[in-house]
Amino acid sequence: MKLNNKHIIGILFLISILTSCKSETKNELTEKTFPVVIEEYSKSKFHHSDTTTLTIRKNDSINFHLFGLESDGEYEIIMDLPFEFNLNDSSQILIDKIPVKLISEKQYSDKNNRLTVKKYYYDIENQADEEGKFFVMEDRIIAFSSDAWNLQKFYKYENSKITELLKKDTTDFFYRFKNDRIIE
Repeated sequence: MKLNNKHIIGILFLISILTSCKSETKNELTEKTFPVVIEEYSKSKFHHSDTTTLTIRKNDSINFHLFGLESDGEYEIIMDLPFEFNLNDSSQILIDKIPVKLISEKQYSDKNNRLTVKKYYYDIENQADEEGKFFVMEDRIIAFSSDAWNLQKFYKYENSKITELLKKDTTDFFYRFKNDRIIE
């Protein structure tokens, strides 16, 4: 079969259409919203809890996490900082555009499931008392611990058992001292 100019132009047109469709879907923004309960403990004692939402906006390999985002684009009063996860690189996350480095990981076991929790250290240079550790599982914030304020936050999502496992942890992965424990 001999290709004439019409066939060549048709093939090039088809290739350009397929290529443009591919690039449009690559940059497509998807968004999902999940309910979350944030429990706060102060000096290892329950302080209060708030119910809010976590909106995850995914664009290519970046997940943007926004707590308390309402449907009109405004934030609720109980807003936590926005997080960015690069799904291709877990060595750091961005919290309010500040790079936060991965410092350790730990495996937990819940029945037959292995749960991997990553610990990131948050510290803004030349500021005092904002330091803390963020704990991440399956690219979601699950806990925060501040040694400076002796404060812990737990982010509880549907069917999540990891909060209870962190509270019962007897190592120094979550707590600074072995005697620090949540009192229910």
